[in-house]
This record gives sequence, structure tokens and C-alpha cells, in this order.
Amino acid sequence: MTHADRHEDQQGEVAIGPLVPDWSAAAAVPATIANVFVAQLGAPAENGRIDGVYLVTGHAAPPIVLGTPERMVEILQGMQGQLSVDVSAKLFLPRDRVAELVALLQDALSKLDAREAARSAE
Repeated sequence: MTHADRHEDQQGEVAIGPLVPDWSAAAAVPATIANVFVAQLGAPAENGRIDGVYLVTGHAAPPIVLGTPERMVEILQGMQGQLSVDVSAKLFLPRDRVAELVALLQDALSKLDAREAARSAE
């Protein structure tokens, strides 16, 4: 939950209180698969402090390698050890939001594991 607490100042501005995000627009955004990730520290500020992390998500499909064994080796050698990634998102997350995202994902993973354990026990 996001909070935007504003206190009354000399101009008489009143406190808004907690704000709840409206995620209804998410229904219009298609879900994309992400099976590869990069997390990279942001550049340090003037004071030397790194204030966040870049998170890049993407999808890497295995190559289609068909043909004779010789042709398959040729295809794989032609890739030169690289696998193409379709990047789906590049996000910059401030340090506090990284911790929030980690906690959110850990909670979701715990719930997923609990469902799988319950399903296996049936």
C-alpha cells in the first residue's frame, strides 16, 4: 500500500491520509513471459551512494536445432555461445522499493509453495 501523508502547513493544506493504488488499468496490459533476469546496480550519485537497482526482464527461447548431427553442430557454433533475449521490461527501482519487491515476491512464493504442498497431499 502506498501512503501520502501531508500535514497541515501554514497555507492551511490538509492531510490526505493513506492512498490506495488503483490497479484496474493492469487488466488492459498483456502479460508477458519472463524467464531471464538481470539486476544491475545503478550509477553512484555525486556523494558515492548507489540509490537503486536496474531490473531487466526478458524471455529466452531455446534455439530450434534440426537436421543432421553435423548441421546441428553448425547451427550451435553459429550462435557463438549467445542466446537471443526478447526484453520485456527495464525498470529502475529505488533501494527501498527493491526490498519491498523482494518481500512481495517471497510472500507470493510462500503462498505458491503452500498451494503446491496442499495439492500434493491430496
